[in-house]
Amino acid sequence: MATRVFADDEQTRTDHLREVARYLNWKPAKALQLKELDEFLLARTMEHDSPSLLFRLACEHLAASRVVRPGVVSLLERVATARAEAGRETYQRVRHLLTPKLMTELDGLLSVDPVIGETRLNWLSTGATGDSANAVKGESLNSLRRDLHHAHQGKIRERFLAGQTEQAWCLTVLTNSVVTWTTEYYGLAIAQMRAEGRAVDDELLAHISPAHSENVNYHGTINVEVDTELAKLDPAGYRPLRPRRPDQA
Repeated sequence: MATRVFADDEQTRTDHLREVARYLNWKPAKALQLKELDEFLLARTMEHDSPSLLFRLACEHLAASRVVRPGVVSLLERVATARAEAGRETYQRVRHLLTPKLMTELDGLLSVDPVIGETRLNWLSTGATGDSANAVKGESLNSLRRDLHHAHQGKIRERFLAGQTEQAWCLTVLTNSVVTWTTEYYGLAIAQMRAEGRAVDDELLAHISPAHSENVNYHGTINVEVDTELAKLDPAGYRPLRPRRPDQA
């Protein structure tokens, strides 16, 4: 009976919880601790945007700081606030890069392409689902990701969720960098071929994957003479296209 009365007495449970926290040297989440939590969440949100991951990281931060976690709803509200603030901060950092031309191109990623029947952003994020041209291009992206991750045979080796997410995020950045570079220079090469009078069928281009990676060195350390490489760029900031080899003519 005494145990049942104790369990039903909310105030007793609260008082005892406070006593246990004090005994274990845990602190309540007061203004200072909440301010530190908000700063931590903002920094993490600039790296990750997943609400569930941010919630987990917040709990790990509080535990490492020996701070009693506030209520779930309160913590979720702080995650939401951090994500909104991160969005504003991100815009402030990149808005000088957002030229009208670039904004139009980025908006185009969200428009449904009638050729593939979906947005380009969704297409770039989807793996292979069959043997069609689009499915093959999706699989080529997966192949590129595996090649970029070759050092660990395509496996995520970190033990904790934060490290696993960090690896996945870095892999996404690398993949997008290769795809963006290749797409840009494909466009330059096609424009030059057409200027030389060669016919390049748009229907054929729809079957070409942007995940071409023969020009990517996956291993070792690459030393770059920055001034020398910059001197090679044309007025528009591009590297010169390589001439076709005789066997490719």
